[in-house]
Amino acid sequence: MALDTNPPETVLYKRYAVYVLVLMLDSDKCKLNEIRGYIKSYSTLVDLIESLVQSGLVKKSEPVGRYRTTYVSLTDEGREIAALLKDANDRCSRLDRCSQQSQESAKA
Repeated sequence: MALDTNPPETVLYKRYAVYVLVLMLDSDKCKLNEIRGYIKSYSTLVDLIESLVQSGLVKKSEPVGRYRTTYVSLTDEGREIAALLKDANDRCSRLDRCSQQSQESAKA
């Protein structure tokens, strides 16, 4: 069975998408500028957030207040997917550590 070299594009293939979803997992809502601290390009951030909103993973509030602060939060589906992504990342980290320890033991 051959691998499909052209998998379907989803929002998760966008640069920083997984990172932003997992980052948002720990809070009820985030200021857009808080996330901007992790993504240098504002246009990249806005494009990503809009894609996440369109896919139903993130909700975005209208800018409010004197400083026009925009908040974003995970939808229920977004929270579920972010939790799965975080779990997969944690498992991969554990496997990497085990692999490194095995290689170090083999050298000794």
